[in-house]
Amino acid sequence: MKLIQMSDLIDAEAFPNQKRLIALMKGRSTNEMYMCDSCGKLDFPLISEKRHGLSKIPRPKITRKDKRVLFEPNSQFASILLDNEESARTGDINTLLKFSPEKLSVQDVITKLRYPIHKSLIESGILLTFKSHTAGMFHKFLIDPTYQDVKFFAVHNDKNAFDLNNLSSAYGEFKYAQFIEHYRFWFFEGAGVAFVTPAKAEEQVTYVQFFKDSVTYERYLELQCFYEETFT
Repeated sequence: MKLIQMSDLIDAEAFPNQKRLIALMKGRSTNEMYMCDSCGKLDFPLISEKRHGLSKIPRPKITRKDKRVLFEPNSQFASILLDNEESARTGDINTLLKFSPEKLSVQDVITKLRYPIHKSLIESGILLTFKSHTAGMFHKFLIDPTYQDVKFFAVHNDKNAFDLNNLSSAYGEFKYAQFIEHYRFWFFEGAGVAFVTPAKAEEQVTYVQFFKDSVTYERYLELQCFYEETFT
């Protein structure tokens, strides 16, 4: 891995995940990224000694298990990735709806929901998985590994708490965004909210997604409707 500047990214074909990472980097104060020497894959840098006055943090180890990339914590990341999952509790929708991605840290989430049942490293950050009331379905939180804040979370529609009527009443008119892997994605402009329905049952809400209200319809499409963050 070597450190490069965003301005060095010229040939899009040379970097497999360039478009997605550039979109996610907008609004960041850094212009630096890591690039793999062998495959050209890009990744975010960790906290730098220059910016935060900290000793250099060793890059976390990455191992593969069941074709998923798992994040192995070191002492610097103990506050994000807690090893004890015995106290995992089911995330209640009423609790989840009190969260706002505008001002939400990973510690806020842990305080309310206790420990996640799974932690994984994906291209856009650290994905924490929490139990829902529906067997086999989960609530998801995307954590920025550098800033340790929540960038996105998806709430599973337990007990059919959400429907098209109450979502429209709360957030206004919605519009169709994209079809991905048997699901349709719908977007509320300026609300920082979107929702997901099965392609064969468009009135059945599966997930409601929450993110910063500065995310526009175009940016939402560019980020592939947070599909990976919702269904990984």
